[in-house]
Amino acid sequence: LGSSRSSDDGVSWSDRENLDFKSTGDLTDDVAGRLRSGPAHGIELTTGDAAGRLVFSTDITQGGETLTQLILSDDGGLSWRIGAHHRSDDAAGPNPDETAITELVDGTILLSARNGSADTPGRIQMRSTDGGETFADQDGQVMVIASELTVPVVQGSLLTEPTSGLAIFSSPSDPVYRRGPRLWTSSDGNDWELGPLLSQNPAAYSDLVALPDGDNSAVGVIVETGDRGLYERIEFVRIPVPELTDGPFENLEDDFDVAGAVSGR
Repeated sequence: LGSSRSSDDGVSWSDRENLDFKSTGDLTDDVAGRLRSGPAHGIELTTGDAAGRLVFSTDITQGGETLTQLILSDDGGLSWRIGAHHRSDDAAGPNPDETAITELVDGTILLSARNGSADTPGRIQMRSTDGGETFADQDGQVMVIASELTVPVVQGSLLTEPTSGLAIFSSPSDPVYRRGPRLWTSSDGNDWELGPLLSQNPAAYSDLVALPDGDNSAVGVIVETGDRGLYERIEFVRIPVPELTDGPFENLEDDFDVAGAVSGR
């Protein structure tokens, strides 16, 4: 795992620097250098004592277990350390990977993860209420399932839209196949409401960005998609903030080409 820096808005980048976490928490030296980050964006905290802290999420599988971590920087990315970390047994319950995070309006860090478990399907959520130092206990467990997010096994993205305070989640919306990219919204990251369907097409990974512009504020979605296959093109879709909750929203059609929705898996 490494980092590069840009001082010209991304026109040029410094050479890669390896991030060396040593033995921290549940990680051994050999594992700490092989963490899987994202693949969506990290965040900068804006609330509380940890305001200004940079945070991104990682995971790694080792010996039938998954380790999920938050990686923190308090000096603008010059140095990094492992904060919250959780070990889960892949055979005994939810199996998190490909994580995404956002800071909710109350300062809580919400982590959302793809779930590879066939026994306990559904989108995994974890929370930190102390700026990313630890994961919070939620009614006796760290990982909970967001049952309203009826998604296939796929990456998804999280964002808190600053003008409305809404948490936004993006993912294909068919519970089995990668198709029908959609947004969901939540005021607290617990209860999710159905949002706009971007298309009926096959779709895979996505990421979200806020486009704040007063009355014209919007959410931008970049998504892998195509007319028949998942990876024919990458599209950028702009959704005005009022349209995030202004239903009713289009449903997925039942009649579709299964081959296109599973291509490239």
